[in-house]
Amino acid sequence: MTVDMHTLLERYGVFAAGHAWRVIALFLAAVALVAGFGLGIGQSTDDTVTLPDSESTAAQDLLNSAFPDTAKGSGTIVLSGDAGAFSSPDGTAALQSLAASISDDPHVTQAVLVPTAISSDGSVAYLSVSFDVETREVTPEIAQPVLDTATKGAPSGATVLPGGQIAKTLAAEPTHGAEVVGLIAAAIILLLSLGTAVAMALPILSALLGLVFGLGAIALLSLLDAIPTVSGTIAAMLSLGVGIDYSLFLVTKFRSVRATGAPVPVAAGRAMAGSGSAIVFAGVTVMVALAGLVLAGVPYLNSLAWVAATGVACAMLTCLLLLPAVLGLLGDRIERLALPKRSARREKPGVWHRIGAATSKRPWLSLAGSLLVLGALAFPVTALQLGQTDDGNAPTSQVTRQSYDVLSDAFGAGVNGPLLVIATLPTPEPSGQSVPADPALANLTTAFGSTDGVASVVGATVSDDGTAAQWSVIPTTAPSDPKTAKLVEKLRNTVIPGAQGDLDPLVGGQTAAKADFAGIIDASLLTVIIAVIAASAVLLFFAFRSVAIPLTAAAMNVVSILVAYGVLVFVFQEGNGIQLTGLDAPVPIEAYVPLLLFAVLFGLSMDYEVFLLSAIQESWHSFADNRRAVVHGIGSTGRVITSAALIMVSVFISFVPNPDPVVKMFGVGLAVAVLVDATLVRGVLVPAVMTVLGRANWWLPAWLDKRMPHLTIEG
Repeated sequence: MTVDMHTLLERYGVFAAGHAWRVIALFLAAVALVAGFGLGIGQSTDDTVTLPDSESTAAQDLLNSAFPDTAKGSGTIVLSGDAGAFSSPDGTAALQSLAASISDDPHVTQAVLVPTAISSDGSVAYLSVSFDVETREVTPEIAQPVLDTATKGAPSGATVLPGGQIAKTLAAEPTHGAEVVGLIAAAIILLLSLGTAVAMALPILSALLGLVFGLGAIALLSLLDAIPTVSGTIAAMLSLGVGIDYSLFLVTKFRSVRATGAPVPVAAGRAMAGSGSAIVFAGVTVMVALAGLVLAGVPYLNSLAWVAATGVACAMLTCLLLLPAVLGLLGDRIERLALPKRSARREKPGVWHRIGAATSKRPWLSLAGSLLVLGALAFPVTALQLGQTDDGNAPTSQVTRQSYDVLSDAFGAGVNGPLLVIATLPTPEPSGQSVPADPALANLTTAFGSTDGVASVVGATVSDDGTAAQWSVIPTTAPSDPKTAKLVEKLRNTVIPGAQGDLDPLVGGQTAAKADFAGIIDASLLTVIIAVIAASAVLLFFAFRSVAIPLTAAAMNVVSILVAYGVLVFVFQEGNGIQLTGLDAPVPIEAYVPLLLFAVLFGLSMDYEVFLLSAIQESWHSFADNRRAVVHGIGSTGRVITSAALIMVSVFISFVPNPDPVVKMFGVGLAVAVLVDATLVRGVLVPAVMTVLGRANWWLPAWLDKRMPHLTIEG
């Protein structure tokens, strides 16, 4: 049985090159349609964390049914002024009047000033604003009028800042100057690698078009399933990186085939049969790795996964569907605007050939040395702690951070992440009562207020129909502080069981949901990692018809990922050099970052693994000499893999100036892992291991060989 996509890809390459204008026009029209509608509508975002079968989700469901007016989108208006500005009778009256004005907004269900919302010195106050739409539907068009009303109606001399979802919605879009610098760096690397300006431009243009295609598709799909705010940026990062890399491999293959004298359409077809097949394999591997995140059973993580996979898929499709037509249209004009000819030393072995030869001569020494260096880089991972970031971790230039700091200084950091406690009442409370009749409600209020780690309690507030009550419990610590997660656990396991009476309160809210999220991620991390490794190993097993290759490839990829984890802990969690990322203090590593980073990096690492192993396997079939095959494979692929890796590093690093700490983590983690993977791992560790294994690299039981389908990567 033969599984062969090469013929199909080759035929398409010949067709696209021979009908270039038609293919280009059709593809551009499709991209314009998708991007026009998608980017015109805009992404539907929602950072709400919902966790099936968790207490926080059960609490949110009860809130939605019992308190529908407060269960949708919400935010705060933060006011600051002189001492006593808001605590005087006139100041408080002015705030009440402002709340009434904001409540008149057609999208606001209520704006309230609770007694605890004025600081002890009267210099800071905040209004809680509830909208009539879901969080994902709080657009700038809805949030801006609320801020405008607050600014116009605020007491004289008061400074007004948006907080919560209002601030997130109105936050200025990050500038893209750093990303442009990253693309310029990628262009320089491409120019040096490919040697001509025309050839250099193709991967850049293909990646940019794939990015537009992907962002449009993501925006359309987000109408069906709202996506986390950070996911679009992560998808853009991946789309640009893989888009340039995939196009580089295809352009390189086309030029090498054309240099043999093959006609342009034939060269395009053979490039598709060879590098095109490897691109499909690499792209599918990334998407399979991302699909493994579904095993965690968290909708938030599922959204991150499908958004990232969509970005990769659109970049891959743009390369495969459009680039052969462009190559056919350009033909030999791809060699125009060439760099000055460098002195021809092509006959001498390149640097990677020499590295491969030196490594294979002393494989055990190379193996020990590389593992020592990689182990030192990865060692900080032993101190990894999963947590959650909050607005207090953002750069001080962000309005979300500014309002966070004002509230934190005036009320304590916990006011930025209140815990929600809600309970169904066994006997409905009569409406209109200011004091609940059930003494269990008062007991719980007292118990919450006397708990260590609780700054204040608002409630119990009974629903209009008298069937439920809720409390807002303000911690003394920030949402990102591990002590807050411990407080959630303490309330659930100790405080509530000791004072609940005949009630069954649930602890929820986004801070509690993120604490639950971290626990679920921690419990499912190993399962997802094993599943991703197993799925990728199976693909390699069929592709290379070897038992050892998939196992060693998986191990090499894990090594690169552990190095990335170690650097994240060293920089972000421990704060070493954190200022270089634009942050001013250590930040927690968001719970889902290691899991999503693992899936992405495992897929990306497999790209280089596939290109390298394909070259080694081809040499093995030609020479039947394992050491010679390893050296030749390293030498023939080292330059293009290094160029591709440097391009990815340039793209990933360019996203570090983004104000979101999670984006910074991904930028640093991806850049470090790719750089280490393409140099120390692929250049030293892989050839050392393969040299040590010798012919065992290619061993496959005869009985299994007869029953396996033939799946080849390079044509």
